Order: sequence, then C-alpha cells, then structure tokens
Amino acid sequence: MASVARRYPITAVLGTSAFGLSLAYYGYSRYQSAASQHRSYGRNGNFTISSVAEPDRLKTTFPGSGFTTLTLEESHMISHNVKMLRFKLPDGDAQSGLSPITSLLTRHTAEGAWIPTFRPYTPIDKDEPGHISFLVKRYPNGKGSGHLHSLKPGDTLSARPIHEFDYKPNQHSNLTIVAGGAGITPFVQIIRAVLSNPADRTNISLVYANSTDGDILLKSEFDELASKQPDRFKVNYVVSETSSSNDGTFYKGRITRQIIEQAMPARRDWNNTKVLICGPPPMIAAVAGAKGGFGWTQGSLGGMLREIGLDSKQVQKF
Repeated sequence: MASVARRYPITAVLGTSAFGLSLAYYGYSRYQSAASQHRSYGRNGNFTISSVAEPDRLKTTFPGSGFTTLTLEESHMISHNVKMLRFKLPDGDAQSGLSPITSLLTRHTAEGAWIPTFRPYTPIDKDEPGHISFLVKRYPNGKGSGHLHSLKPGDTLSARPIHEFDYKPNQHSNLTIVAGGAGITPFVQIIRAVLSNPADRTNISLVYANSTDGDILLKSEFDELASKQPDRFKVNYVVSETSSSNDGTFYKGRITRQIIEQAMPARRDWNNTKVLICGPPPMIAAVAGAKGGFGWTQGSLGGMLREIGLDSKQVQKF
C-alpha cells in the first residue's frame, strides 16, 4: 500500500500500564492471525505501480519473521492530506519480492511512550530494485499516518510483510473492486498485476468513492487503463461533491446497490466473481457488513452485497 490505515488501530493509548502493552501485543497477534486466514483463502498522480515478478528470480528483502528497517529517501505531498513516501530497501538493489496483495505492517514507538504503534500500509510502486513507495493519507490525530508524514529523508521505519490475499492469474473470471478514499491502495497492486499479464484474462470493474473529484488518487492511471483496455477494465467514480465541469462524469452521492449491481458482471458469471472491498468502516458496513473482531476478522456478510445475493466466500474485506 502506501495506504490508508485501513483497519481499526492496533493499540490504544492506555498509559504506561502492563495492560496497555498486552493490548498492543494482542492486536498485533490478531492482525497476524487474520492475515494468515486470508492466505489460506485463497491526486490524480501518475505513479507506476506493483508489477508481477517471478518469485524464483527475486532476492528476499523481507525475512519470514521479524521486522526490516527501511530508510526514507524522499517524500512530497500530492494533495492536501496525502503524501508519497519513497524508501530505500536495506539490501542495495534487491527487489522487495512482495506479491499482490501484500501490505507492510509498520511499527514505531512515539517519543516518551513504551507501547508501540502498529499500522498496515500497502506499497504502490512497481517492484523496482532498491526502493519501495507508499501513498499515505494523514488523519486527524492519526498515530500511524501522523508519524509517517513527520518523517524526513534519512529517517527509518520498521516494517514486515503481511500477505493479505492470494492473487492467481485466471483464478476468477471477474474481480469487482469497491474502494473508498485511500482504501484504493490495497488494490493498485492487483489491478496492475492483472492488466499487465498477457496470459491473465480476468476482467476488473472498479467502483471508487471519494468526497470530491479532487480526492481521487491515481485517477490518471485508472483512466489510462480503462482507455487502453476497455473490455477488461472499467472504472466508476462516486463522489459526494464535484465541480460543475465534471458533472456527468461521476456518480454523485454515495455508493448504492444500483451502482454495485451495474458494476458486477452478468449474474450468470457471479459464481466465478470475487468482490474486494476496502474503505472507511461505515462504507464497508453498508456495502458488505462490518468486519468482526475489532477489525481483525472478516465478520458476517451483510449490506448491499448480501442483499443482491452474494455469499461470504465471494467477498473479501480489507
């Protein structure tokens, strides 16, 4: 990702208590467990994004356990609250070797605190030698996003990979992706992976919701993909507010059942369709039902996706 801090915070500020430290470890452990379950199942910037790479030709940057230290090389704001951060990998020109969809769980301890804060972010750049990049939206009082936005070149960040969803070419004939705001970042990897692989014939339909048209991340990338591969990639933008010059280009308001159904393939193809969703918790709850376990588990399927007849095996919440 580069990413939104998608799940509920892993730690709460509980002072210097043993209970607080236990809660931090509990949250981290639940996140690890949830990611393992996922493995078993299967503004307008123009950044290049994760590409598919053959695992056997990659050097391993991240170990199977433990955290790796990344060093910030450069960063800059791309909107009023989103920053691009580019980190150097520790092993020179080695590639990250991360496959879609893999996030990095970051860890830092604030000054004066002894309880660490963990947050997941998903890299967005292609698997370029020696570097890894993120788009990070800053939230008011956000411990993770605030920390990343405060980093200066030369500062370090501890991170370890969390593989969240196994992408296999042609495993599904259709992917329907529903994203809200910075919740797009987990899916950038898989969109580029699918559409850059000539042997993969999976079709993708993206429903991407934002407050305004100016908040849409990577819009030029998505528009270019839709223009070059119109039979395989379709994008539907939903905005609460838009400029008059863009009226008619977007759905206005919130994501609705009708928008979801129009983005889905023909009903006869639903058995081979996977729906992926990430965004603010209220949006996830409305579209697919709330996540469970304080955000660590999938929870029951609900909302619009249940109403139109999908089952839990066809939906993955991030």
